Amino acid sequence: MLDLNVIKNIIKFFIIKIFILISKKKISKIKYDYNFIGIIYSGIQNKNYLKKTFKFIKKNNPTNMTEILLHPGYAITNEKKLFKQAFFKYYTSSKRKKEFLLTKYFLNKEF
Repeated sequence: MLDLNVIKNIIKFFIIKIFILISKKKISKIKYDYNFIGIIYSGIQNKNYLKKTFKFIKKNNPTNMTEILLHPGYAITNEKKLFKQAFFKYYTSSKRKKEFLLTKYFLNKEF
């Protein structure tokens, strides 16, 4: 028998797919004058990767307007009760903290 969480995730997957199909027609009619980039490699970003990303934005952005989705962050040891054990290990890794500080550094600079 399938785990209840697996069943929930399958249902969520199909709900999202339905919403995507419904919204595709509406989204295609929206005109926008900016670029969007999502940085998704949580826990493995490094200075070189972020430099390349920001150089790409500068070079390939004719409108000079780009929305960047970043979600770096980390947890501290006294927040352990807020996380499942596997997530806590991930969020307290030294790579996550380094990534957070690196992103903060880049966002405070003019690139």
